[in-house]
Amino acid sequence: MSFLEQSLSIYRDIGDLNSEAKLLNNISLVHEAQGEYDSALEFLQQSLSISQGIEDKVSQGTAMNNIATIYHAKGEYVTAFSYLEKSLYLRQEIKDKKGEGNTLISIGRIYDIRGDHSMALAYYEQALAISREIEDKGLESISMDNISNLYLAQEKYADAIEYTKQSLTINQNINDRRGEGVVLNNLAIIYLSQGDDASALPYCQQSLSRAKEIGAKAEEAGANWNIGWIYAKKGEVAKAEQYISRAVELAEQLERHDLQEWREALERIRAMLRGQR
Repeated sequence: MSFLEQSLSIYRDIGDLNSEAKLLNNISLVHEAQGEYDSALEFLQQSLSISQGIEDKVSQGTAMNNIATIYHAKGEYVTAFSYLEKSLYLRQEIKDKKGEGNTLISIGRIYDIRGDHSMALAYYEQALAISREIEDKGLESISMDNISNLYLAQEKYADAIEYTKQSLTINQNINDRRGEGVVLNNLAIIYLSQGDDASALPYCQQSLSRAKEIGAKAEEAGANWNIGWIYAKKGEVAKAEQYISRAVELAEQLERHDLQEWREALERIRAMLRGQR
């Protein structure tokens, strides 16, 4: 972070507003990955303000999308949606196809949460078509992930696995370690949903390894949670407590909206553990 802060100071000294706005956005991503959402929002709002001042619509759209991502993570979906609508308009106005694709995915996720799966799928498929049009493998992978998650919610497991494995191959080919970790966790969730814990566990463990490797706390929390519950169902309560405890610790840092649910689950596991002693 010190290098980024030094660069920020230089850009401010020389009055390079364009570079300052972009760097503020990058600094926000570091804070977001560490679960420091309030700090991330502060840097993003600064980036957005500068971008609006210099009429840089590309940077405005990026900042709005990233602001929406954080509100989404905090469970504030109405606020997230309002930023995404503005971002989509800007992306389409300046013909930023990659940005448009990312925004379409984010909007699709909001519809998905609301339970409107047909609208969600329409947005995801638009994003997938754009990714292939512009030959953007990263965007293609993310589009597939979201389509897979939608099929999972509908219990179309074979379709979900097909899209997720295609996405995994793409992430491995482009050496996207964070994307690979997310997709490995998604595969685990699909197998868990079918009650196939034995197939799920190796994917969870690989996902956890990737998350630790790159310092992705949200992904690390999710992987620990899933591994913990696999061990809990196997009756290996001590192992379960170890992983779920770490998941709760990370959830507290991230201020997850379901933190209380996770705390209560940890207490149940600890009660079981006390009963075995």
